[in-house]
Amino acid sequence: MQVIGGEVPSAVSVADFKRATHFSGGDQDDDLSLAAYLMAAQEVVETASGRPIGARSVRFEVPIQAGCLRWWFPVAPVSALSKVQGLIGGAWADLDVSAARVEFGHDEPQFVMSTGFLSAGQTAIAVEATVGIDGGAREKALKQAVILIAKSWFEAGIAVEDFSEAKMSFGAKALIKQARYKRPCIWRAA
Repeated sequence: MQVIGGEVPSAVSVADFKRATHFSGGDQDDDLSLAAYLMAAQEVVETASGRPIGARSVRFEVPIQAGCLRWWFPVAPVSALSKVQGLIGGAWADLDVSAARVEFGHDEPQFVMSTGFLSAGQTAIAVEATVGIDGGAREKALKQAVILIAKSWFEAGIAVEDFSEAKMSFGAKALIKQARYKRPCIWRAA
């Protein structure tokens, strides 16, 4: 998944973090560190949950299987399609986006193609869509997980380079697990 049309939106601002944790004091360097912790924690939460926090435009490039008409997105929710391309002979060509649709976009998003949508020789498709949770209880839970993780990393003084080695608290893991999306299938014929 590649984010297009801008950067990943910050789910939790430094000010929100300070309010939630009753963090007092700090200087400009602390704010910069907190922002780095928050973005790293957000990445961990979004990857673990399969649910991007905040709407964004993304591009998926996936190999296709002959005869398949349905592809499950690897993240949820998916709110809109904006562009579809097919890979033929190493070059991307635009396909008619109106001949495809998203079904069950909130809970189990699927890219559904009409019969004849794909032509012979296509080896992959690229789908550009708007994804991400934008409000509701799941978003609140995932933002709280971001705060818990960033707080524990900040208090432990973990360096930015060590984020991949950092541990998550039980509370953060529980919040992520409650909101986790795992696609049930990848391709299906009809």
